[in-house]
Amino acid sequence: MTNKKKLTNKQKKYIDEVIQDPLHTINAVRKVYDCNTKGSEHTINWKLKNNDKVQEEIDLYMEKLRKVELLTPEQIKAGITELAISSRTKTGEKLKAYELLSKIARLFKDNDETMVNLYNVNDKDK
Repeated sequence: MTNKKKLTNKQKKYIDEVIQDPLHTINAVRKVYDCNTKGSEHTINWKLKNNDKVQEEIDLYMEKLRKVELLTPEQIKAGITELAISSRTKTGEKLKAYELLSKIARLFKDNDETMVNLYNVNDKDK
């Protein structure tokens, strides 16, 4: 039986910070951990970099990111469409998927003028 330790909340936050800025892991430590003594952030950073579970999570995410970068626009559109029409997708996720699809299809402009025009049209119907 293998003993798999779960990541702590701070380790998860550290991972999120490292994913956003992989070249500056020391900044991730400073954002997440209390580093009161001189050099403590370097000690914590060293421990996290040598923690197999933390590094495994970072590596998994980076691998997923590389795969996404290799997707064609058609594959991305197909994936979003699948989310939009799937019965297993939550309502909020469906709305986001439909929003992305409408942007891909350029159905709406992303500016205030379009929204004003839509509201003005609706006001005339009242």
